[in-house]
Amino acid sequence: VKSMDSMVNAFANYADTPEIQRTTSSLNALINKAVSLYDEQDGIRIDLDLSGDLPKLQLDKDSISRILINLIKNSTESRQDKGELNILIQSRYIPRENIVRLIFADNGNGFSEKLIDKVFEPYTTTKPKGGGLGLAIVQNIVEQHEGQIFASNIKPYGARVTIEFSIITVERESDE
Repeated sequence: VKSMDSMVNAFANYADTPEIQRTTSSLNALINKAVSLYDEQDGIRIDLDLSGDLPKLQLDKDSISRILINLIKNSTESRQDKGELNILIQSRYIPRENIVRLIFADNGNGFSEKLIDKVFEPYTTTKPKGGGLGLAIVQNIVEQHEGQIFASNIKPYGARVTIEFSIITVERESDE
């Protein structure tokens, strides 16, 4: 019954994604805030490689925080044998493409090869108690920001999620 309740709640969250409210925001500040929630967790190491020249973006802070927390949570749930988990979060400004790229990489189990092309579809999961909506919600939020999202595996093990945001305003972030 708990599993069913969890699935119904997840679907309600997916179906009830609120209209985004964009404000000029620092992506790096949002990353730092999300990562701080995972400080002091045994067996989890999060390394940040955040570019100092990111332009500020037009983002819905709550929605982007939801993405960041969901991706970190997914990584923590993919730990191999509950051993040491390393997560690397990178942000990059790519002026020639007019985008900001956000990369999450971990050394967990990676995506199932059978599901790699479907990971953003609703109800796609390999977790025994997963509802399969987390990455569908993430993709929905990214698309509401006119962004793109990609998933891949890292050899010999691990997963990578890449998000690209188009730049609407060009205002440089200061070191925060």
